[in-house]
Amino acid sequence: MMFKKILITLKTYRYLFMLYFLVAALLIFNAFFEMRQSKKELMELMENQSEATLHSLILASENLIKNNVQTQMIIEHQMARTLEILYTISKLTDFNPYLLDSIASRAGIAGILFLDANFTPQTVVGEFKRLTLEQWNQLLDKAFTLQTISGDTVFWQQRLSETDSVQYRIGCEFLPGGEVLLLIGEPKMMGAFSNHINFGRLIRNIAERSPDIIYLALQDSASIIAAAGHVQFLGNPLNETILKESEPANPVSFRILDFDSVSVFEASHPFHYQNRQIGLFRLGLSTKALQSINDRIFQRLLVLSAILIGFAFLIVTFGFIRQRYDILQKQYAVIETYSSNIIENVSDAIIVFNNRQGIQIFNSAAERLFKQDKNVVLGKPITHLLHS
Repeated sequence: MMFKKILITLKTYRYLFMLYFLVAALLIFNAFFEMRQSKKELMELMENQSEATLHSLILASENLIKNNVQTQMIIEHQMARTLEILYTISKLTDFNPYLLDSIASRAGIAGILFLDANFTPQTVVGEFKRLTLEQWNQLLDKAFTLQTISGDTVFWQQRLSETDSVQYRIGCEFLPGGEVLLLIGEPKMMGAFSNHINFGRLIRNIAERSPDIIYLALQDSASIIAAAGHVQFLGNPLNETILKESEPANPVSFRILDFDSVSVFEASHPFHYQNRQIGLFRLGLSTKALQSINDRIFQRLLVLSAILIGFAFLIVTFGFIRQRYDILQKQYAVIETYSSNIIENVSDAIIVFNNRQGIQIFNSAAERLFKQDKNVVLGKPITHLLHS
């Protein structure tokens, strides 16, 4: 029964319901369109910001590498001059330990080792005194390997022993007479420069200044070169396919990654130096702003749905009330018609009037009694019939 009444109400007020559904569809469409537009604008903003950050990082990294190369050249130049001085001294006189200590302290040299043509130690100064014969041989093997590539003067960097926490700059000169002269640079020489050109520190500083950065790293197919933030999301090593896809023609790529319950917006950019790919910069940003937009639109849809449901309830209620009113009005008209027929056909004259609207009812018997037409009398005051 109730379902039948609802169908009758829907049919009766179908145009009102059609207008309701049209307005509801427009409001919902507007909410989804606004959400999509807001997400699009935010994505464009995140892409622009991440691209600018990566470009700045790449420029800073290139400068770091250039400064590092220049630093190495300065150190090697200083050590080469020291080697020339020692070579000149070796031709003039035997090495004096006190003289070598003075030269080493002034030139920033941590150790001097002079071997004759038979590789017999003639002079041992500084750090070489704590090294074993096996460690000397390892340094010589390295020097001979580099000699085949670079010539009689070679430089490299390594730890002197497994217990060392710092790397030393080592230089080697192969003298014309077959002698070998090895130098160890002071670690503070490298440390002073590394404090200013620390690649990992650059990445950490950038990551720490922005709370929206989830991770920032330079990564290749072998390892993570430098990183800051949640490095557990990076994976190690990097897939070769990803490195090949990051071509210079389309350097910046964007994607959204999901790690368990964490969603990350990642921008990546290949890092090339002197036509050689060093690795791939990966910048992971938080997607809380995107999630905030989704939550806000979802809340708006809930409120909008509640309003629309309430409005629909009012429409249905209004339909029921109006339908009930129409039924009562029809019933009243039937009763009124029935009463009018009775009054009209009785033999007694019946007149109904009031002081404001005059005569309201004037039946056929009254017409005959007063010899007045009903259409003329209706609405007239009672004095029209009764003068006194």
